[in-house]
Amino acid sequence: VRLAVATYRDHDRVVITDDGDAMITSAVDRYLDALAAGQRPVLMAGTNATVSRLNHAVRERLAQRGALDTNAIVAASHGRHLVVGDRVVLRRNATIPQPAGAEVRVRNSDAATITAPGPHGSIVVRRDTDRAEIAIDAEYLSQGWVDHGYAVTAHRAQGGTWDQAIAVGLDGLYREAAYVQL
Repeated sequence: VRLAVATYRDHDRVVITDDGDAMITSAVDRYLDALAAGQRPVLMAGTNATVSRLNHAVRERLAQRGALDTNAIVAASHGRHLVVGDRVVLRRNATIPQPAGAEVRVRNSDAATITAPGPHGSIVVRRDTDRAEIAIDAEYLSQGWVDHGYAVTAHRAQGGTWDQAIAVGLDGLYREAAYVQL
């Protein structure tokens, strides 16, 4: 373990900050730098509270840069405002009817990007795994099964593939979660 941590530190992979706010800022900076470099990053944290803080901070910074119009709300899910361009995570296995009549199976932890508003209160997303365009219906949204997906819990990230994973140890980081993140 000591050698692994030393290697991470030697390659500027461990950042220690003075407080939680500085840690959030540092993590979001790294996320946005990875985006600017054309990578597909993810932020990981130990608790839902930290994930929410990270998601909020990323969206705020993207809006400040003009990369996300957080005022052009296309839907809401469990109080979360969703806009075109938002990174989202689907949080429940389901078979969702599509406007053309077919059905599509979505899985808990599917990552996607909102591409457009859809008919009858739905949204259209492009799923990361297969690039499929899927209409997420109003019922799925109203149940709160769509969340912002810039940051996820360590356990929700399990099995995912990104160009850069940024682990945030603000709170709730314990040995098993750190192992999953690393």
